[in-house]
Amino acid sequence: MHLKVKVFPSSKIEKINDNGPQGLEVFVREPSTRNLANRRVIEIIGERFGRGCKLVAGHRSFNKIFDISQ
Repeated sequence: MHLKVKVFPSSKIEKINDNGPQGLEVFVREPSTRNLANRRVIEIIGERFGRGCKLVAGHRSFNKIFDISQ
């Protein structure tokens, strides 16, 4: 299953907003440098869905697509 995510790095608080068919908005404290924000988003999505996930597209963009394993 593919999931669209918009990431907001260097936020003051960590939270997830569900936008229905548009996907998720994920706010993380980590900066976007050295792949830190991507790693944290992968952890957050894995915890939320209870499954592993993989970043498919958007490695250097704020708009990303993740594959949630079944």
